[in-house]
Amino acid sequence: MVLGKLAHYGLMLALPLTMHSRGSVVPGYLAYNIVLSIVLSSMFGVSHNVEEAKPLAAGLTQVRGSAGRGGRGGGGKVAV
Repeated sequence: MVLGKLAHYGLMLALPLTMHSRGSVVPGYLAYNIVLSIVLSSMFGVSHNVEEAKPLAAGLTQVRGSAGRGGRGGGGKVAV
């Protein structure tokens, strides 16, 4: 994980700084991070809140995991 972060910062900051001024690299890096974080958060927001995006298997997994809580001591095993 540390090597991945070093590679990321090396490619995104250190390499461009060897060829360009700090005044042109840092704003580009910040713009890149801001735009892509908005894109990523928009994608996650849609994928987690649109009903059509939720597969049936996820719902069945939730039922299986929570059906045994409470009630008559079902023990969490449900035939679905």
